[in-house]
Amino acid sequence: MFNLRLNLQSLFQVLYRYLTKIARSLWRFRNPRKELAKTCETLQKQLAIPEAKDKAWKNYEKALYLARQCSCEELLQVIFKFDPLLSSPTPNSSLLVGKALSFLLDVKPPTGQTLDAAWRLSQRLNKPLSIREVQQQICIQLASIGDTNMLLSKLQKRHNEGTLGSAELSQILSSFLERHSFQLTYPWKVFLEQFEISELPQIHQVYAVLDRYVEASELAEAAKDYRHAIGYLISLSGKSNQSERVHTHTKTSAKMKEQ
Repeated sequence: MFNLRLNLQSLFQVLYRYLTKIARSLWRFRNPRKELAKTCETLQKQLAIPEAKDKAWKNYEKALYLARQCSCEELLQVIFKFDPLLSSPTPNSSLLVGKALSFLLDVKPPTGQTLDAAWRLSQRLNKPLSIREVQQQICIQLASIGDTNMLLSKLQKRHNEGTLGSAELSQILSSFLERHSFQLTYPWKVFLEQFEISELPQIHQVYAVLDRYVEASELAEAAKDYRHAIGYLISLSGKSNQSERVHTHTKTSAKMKEQ
């Protein structure tokens, strides 16, 4: 009887310590901003000591987790403040880094800041699919605001790397053409000429830039954009007449020389 009482007492003590530990953890995370401030303070101290930089990774991951519980703004502050100070490459890919990245990609509408932060985390995660997803979101955002020069630069880089598929290009150009047009025709033409016809998005403005007016007219008609469909045929007719006039002028000049 005495042994049973002793065993129960020991069991209750272990259970009490366990429940107390859980309660403290829950209480701590009820106020994530307070815990985030402490974590960032510790992280700042660790980063000031070269020998402690490797240990700082755990606190950085913890800071990402806590900031995500607070707000997007606080998550951005943590990334922009501490990420440039951490060593590269990342010791191990982290689930917490991946969750922070997913959180940023879910922000609607995306901003330059959220995508910049997402790009930094994708480099830390070092997973090609994640990097490609962030690249795509950055290109779509540039397309929506109409930053042609930066967009073309990003697209050319991805094309050179082999990370720009036909479906991805179509999504980007569709987003661009919703609010903008190919006003700077020449650079777009130079870029699009690098693709095979089978790789080009089925968008009439794309074919028009490449002077393929027959296909452009057919695509415009399929999209019930009859104004552009007729305009492309007129452009085609104009080019044909111009070519015919040049050909006639050449023949006339040749005859005059013979005489």
